[in-house]
Amino acid sequence: MPDLPGDDADRRWAAEQVPGLLAKARAEALEEAHRRLRTQLVEALMSAAAARGGEPQARAREEPPEGGHADGLGVWVYGVVAGDAPEPARRAGVDERHDVELIRHAGLAAVASAVPRDEFREDVLEERLEDLQYLEVLARAHERVLDDILGLGPVVPLRICTIYESPERVREMLERERRPLAEALHRLGGTAEWGVKAYLGAGDEAPAETAAAPGSASGVDYLARKRDRRDAAEAAQRAADATVEQIHRRLSEHAVDAVLSPAQDPRLSGEAREMLLNAAYLVPKARTDEFQSLVGDLNRRHAPEGLTLELTGPWPAYHFAGSAAAV
Repeated sequence: MPDLPGDDADRRWAAEQVPGLLAKARAEALEEAHRRLRTQLVEALMSAAAARGGEPQARAREEPPEGGHADGLGVWVYGVVAGDAPEPARRAGVDERHDVELIRHAGLAAVASAVPRDEFREDVLEERLEDLQYLEVLARAHERVLDDILGLGPVVPLRICTIYESPERVREMLERERRPLAEALHRLGGTAEWGVKAYLGAGDEAPAETAAAPGSASGVDYLARKRDRRDAAEAAQRAADATVEQIHRRLSEHAVDAVLSPAQDPRLSGEAREMLLNAAYLVPKARTDEFQSLVGDLNRRHAPEGLTLELTGPWPAYHFAGSAAAV
């Protein structure tokens, strides 16, 4: 096992948590690699099989219920768009055997594809989602479809593994959730989600403190220098936090809405630099160029302070679709 950073207590804690940390690290690496699998989606990935909960996320069954597919197919739903949205370009769904299509009802359209029920029923998924490689493939396929349908207009993205027993069950969901879904689509119209992260420094560890050589300084002098360094580090951290708060305020002024997410732990994300900002912004499409320019300007302005801003997007509006995104 490689050496772990921190003091002995940190090392002991990390050694005990290695299996869990590795699993979480892979999930969060997927989040970065695919550009926007944020905390909300990561949680959905890891809990999709075990925490289905409620009618909207219907559970597949071995035998089709009354009104279900006689051919053993369920329906994977990626998101919901307006009912008058054009048909999407031909693309295979998550199982790579059935094309994505729109199921229209109640002035809405569910973006969906058929999936074999025997491969995507709950007990099978629960076991297969323990395989992080399979999980990554599934998540990427789900996200590729969402990326494609952004061109159809506003979209309310649904969680990975949102599976219904039949197209009729999907129509029932659209009918039941018509109002919140329509409100979400109206709110998201003409906007796009953009992500901004701010990092501090290069992530290099500070040189280890060495004991003073005999006769070079007294113990009091050594402790005084150590205290001064600690105070300076705390002051620098406060200044960086204040700067990031100001950056977030400036970016929020150019967005319809903004959401702050917890900074990712470097031990999980694999990012050496310290993350000070992890935010999403709902930006009017008419102001996209202005928002991008502002991020660039802020990045250049604060680079001498050791801050780096990273912009990603546009993404399906997971952070702004509200409770409708969980149907």
